[in-house]
Amino acid sequence: MRAAGAYALACALAAWTVRAAAADEGPQVVVEVGPKRVASWGNHPGHVQHPRHTILATLDSGAERYGLRYSCCPHPSHAPGVATPEGYIGMPLPTSVNWYHNGFLRIVVNGRDIGTTPLAALRRGETGRRGSVQFVWRRADADVRATFLMLPQDPTLYFEATAHPKGELRSLEVALTAYPVAYVSNADRWAITPRRGIQQGHKETLDPAAEPWLLCQDHALARSSDTSPHPGGCGLQLLPAEIDEARVEVHSYPVQVHLKAKPGLRRLRLAIWDFHKRTNRDAERWVRSRASATAAALASLDFTNPVLRGEAWPQLRAHLMKILPSAKGYPKLHADVTRHVERVDALLAQLRAAAAKGTATPLDAEDRLLESLDALARRRWELEFVALFAE
Repeated sequence: MRAAGAYALACALAAWTVRAAAADEGPQVVVEVGPKRVASWGNHPGHVQHPRHTILATLDSGAERYGLRYSCCPHPSHAPGVATPEGYIGMPLPTSVNWYHNGFLRIVVNGRDIGTTPLAALRRGETGRRGSVQFVWRRADADVRATFLMLPQDPTLYFEATAHPKGELRSLEVALTAYPVAYVSNADRWAITPRRGIQQGHKETLDPAAEPWLLCQDHALARSSDTSPHPGGCGLQLLPAEIDEARVEVHSYPVQVHLKAKPGLRRLRLAIWDFHKRTNRDAERWVRSRASATAAALASLDFTNPVLRGEAWPQLRAHLMKILPSAKGYPKLHADVTRHVERVDALLAQLRAAAAKGTATPLDAEDRLLESLDALARRRWELEFVALFAE
């Protein structure tokens, strides 16, 4: 019993040492993906006594913390799909208003909303020098990914929607919904662009080149100071080279933004903000002063997960192979590490072959790769402990 306790303590200390070392490297992005939760839709029309499945993911850059909540109704009456009564990617943090907490984002591929397809995976991508989460869907005509990424001490939530068609890609669209400042219909909604203000009751087509960013505000309930009872609004910035059509609808309740990618384009990227701590004037001044830098960052970011590219694998593999002989007296540990190392080698080769051909990487291979890497992360510290006492 004492040996087992010492063993567990050593593993815990090893994990703590790694976390402390990571903290010493400088500012970090902390990413968490919670468990699936099952609740009820209550008396929601058409969903009485139906289950509501939700998963919450959070990204904290040190400058801002965003929550992204997946939500759906998987009742058999909706099979083979799922229903999304109020949307499927909501933003409950940093505030429940502004970008809609139950469903602020929709992705439409080939004219069909991806949300009615069951979610294949919600992955925690990176955490540390960058942080990301990725929503993945598999559909007969395309695989679709929604990746959210943050950088240390940056309040921006970077977003990329990608479609990997299995035939022709006819269209890729993104729609966003905001309820700026409060859930009220008797205030004064506005959409602010670099060249104009659009008041509630109006629908306007935007010029992506001249209007690459947009703020969703309420001027009747505007935040006036740090002691204001109301939060500030929210906003986004796009890349004009990616946009074929853009329009905004400013209603007395929601503000809705519709973006369509240029024909044949397989991705669409955005910078997203919640300005709950800022006044309208301060938010506009902040976005104007950083628009060029935001565009440059958004255009240069690689949203793919470096873990799936295998960037750190050669070094980790070499280390594992060096200390693996120490575990010969622990057959199960030795066999598990050996099996997962071989699996990672094979899966990375498969993903690299697909990338070399310019084809979409197989999602099932990515899932298996991440599972094996997670397993190796868990077994590594057991192996380190065995190797330490074998010296």
